[in-house]
Amino acid sequence: MNEIRRNTEKEKELVTAKFKMPLITMIMYGVFFLLFIIFFIVGISSIGKTEYIPYIGEIDKTDYFMITLGFFGIVFIGVFFVLQYLGLKKSSCILTDKVIRGITTIFVVRKTYSYRIDEIDNVELISSLGEHNLKLNFTQGNGKVSQINFGGGIWGSSGNFFIIKYIKNYQEVYEKLTQVLLSVKNEKDLMVDIEMAKIQVQREQVQAISDLATAKSETKINEELIQLEKLAEMLKAGIITQEEFDAKKKKILSL
Repeated sequence: MNEIRRNTEKEKELVTAKFKMPLITMIMYGVFFLLFIIFFIVGISSIGKTEYIPYIGEIDKTDYFMITLGFFGIVFIGVFFVLQYLGLKKSSCILTDKVIRGITTIFVVRKTYSYRIDEIDNVELISSLGEHNLKLNFTQGNGKVSQINFGGGIWGSSGNFFIIKYIKNYQEVYEKLTQVLLSVKNEKDLMVDIEMAKIQVQREQVQAISDLATAKSETKINEELIQLEKLAEMLKAGIITQEEFDAKKKKILSL
C-alpha cells in the first residue's frame, strides 16, 4: 500500500543544480593560452632574420616550429575552452523527492541520466582547488553491483558510482540530497521491520501447527500402547486366543 501511495504521489522538485567552470580550470586555460601566445610571438619575431655561415652563405633563421606550435596551441586551447564553457551551459541537474536527473556535457560528449533515489546508497561531496563535485555511490539495484551500469558514460567508472562535476550551488544540492536519502533509508528500515515482524508471526504459526501435530501423534501412540497392553493381559489370562490377539493387534496398528 505504501509503495502504491508513493508511486501515485506527485513528484516534488527540491533543488536545481547550477554549473560553473572552476577558477583553477580557467587559470590553467589562461596560463597555457599565454604560453602559446609567447611561443607564437617568438616565432613571428624571427621572421626575416638571417645568419651568415662561411662557405654556405646566409640562411633563414625563421623559427617555423615556434610559429606552428604557438598557432595550433592557441587554436586548441581556445576551442577546448569554448566547448567546455558551452558544455557547462548545456548541463543540467534536477533533484526531486523521487529521482535525480539531468544532462552532463563535456566538450562534444553528452550523457542524459536519471537515477531513482532508492538506487543511491550514499553521496559524497568532493571539493578540491575550487572544484566541487558530487559522487553518487550505488550498491543497490536489480543485480550485482558489477552488473549495474549506473556510471556508464561521462564521469562513471566500474558501474557503481556516478560523478556530477562543477556544481556551483554544491552545498545546497548536497544537503537536499542527503536529507532525501536519509528519509528514504528510514522508510526502508521501517518496511524491513514490518516484513521481519510478518515473517516472525508466520514462523510462530508454523511452529504452533507443528507442535499440535506432534502432540496428536504422541496421544495416538499412547492410546495404541495401552490397548496392546490390555490385549497382552487378556492373552495371558486366556480370555482371548493367539489368533484373536494377532487380529486385534493388526487392527490397532493398521497393519
